[in-house]
Amino acid sequence: MDDFYFSVFTGIATGLIVGILTYLLGIFIRDTIKPWYTRTIYRGMDVSGTWRGGMIFNSNNIEVKTVFNIEQNAFDIKGVFFAETIDRTDANKNYSNQYKFLGQIRNNIVMINYEAMSNKRTGVGTLMLKSEKGGSVLKGHVIHSEDIDTMWSRDIFGLKRD
Repeated sequence: MDDFYFSVFTGIATGLIVGILTYLLGIFIRDTIKPWYTRTIYRGMDVSGTWRGGMIFNSNNIEVKTVFNIEQNAFDIKGVFFAETIDRTDANKNYSNQYKFLGQIRNNIVMINYEAMSNKRTGVGTLMLKSEKGGSVLKGHVIHSEDIDTMWSRDIFGLKRD
């Protein structure tokens, strides 16, 4: 009877150890080996670094200045950006916000989804930017929500590499 309990205990312990080792190996492959391999074979556009730009809308009365700090791992990008909104008709309406974003690059198109970093601020949106001038300019469209009931679409959004 003691051999039976020993065998059950050994089987359970071995199963747990193998399960934990398999889980850790999967994490290592996902977080280390796959990103390294992807970076090694990636031959696409490099957008990492600081980009500055913005847009003007509402009959030239509203200007948005942005600074993007982009980290890139092959096709995937992430980072933060700072946006300063300037109302040329009323300085009391000026404000700034900081956003975090995730995105991807495909065929020289940069797709970014962003949201406000602070849960005390609002703001979500999507940018779709195309590489121009040999990769020194990203130009395209932004769609963002000012509030839950309104969606805005803007052309003429551009970024230039620092």
